[in-house]
Amino acid sequence: MRSILRSPLTVLAVFLVATVGLALSNLSTPVLPPAHAGSPTNQFICQKTSYAAGALTTLTQTSTTVTCPGVALGDMCDGVSSSVDPGAGIVLSCNVSAANTVRIQVFNSTAGTLTPASANYTVLIQPKYISP
Repeated sequence: MRSILRSPLTVLAVFLVATVGLALSNLSTPVLPPAHAGSPTNQFICQKTSYAAGALTTLTQTSTTVTCPGVALGDMCDGVSSSVDPGAGIVLSCNVSAANTVRIQVFNSTAGTLTPASANYTVLIQPKYISP
């Protein structure tokens, strides 16, 4: 009984499938350069410890900043979390306000005065990416 790989046509077919598969796998995973110190797959995580927002009257906000080395204007703040429940009606948000600086906003969206508890705030920043 003859081996299947001894046929020149089968060997050529196996070679072509392997070559085309390798070429296609290289096309589907391009190497993308980052726009700055971060990369499209990296994220910055920074923390502000023991921030007490104080009393917030109806539809007012307060803010604080946290130093976050490596962030740049144009980076996107994916979210902010608190180490304690800020309470119903409190909205947390963040943005990159300057190089290496993230601003955390604490907003009272209710019709009354609220005082969020002192908490540690953690922000998640996605570096901007400029496609080549």
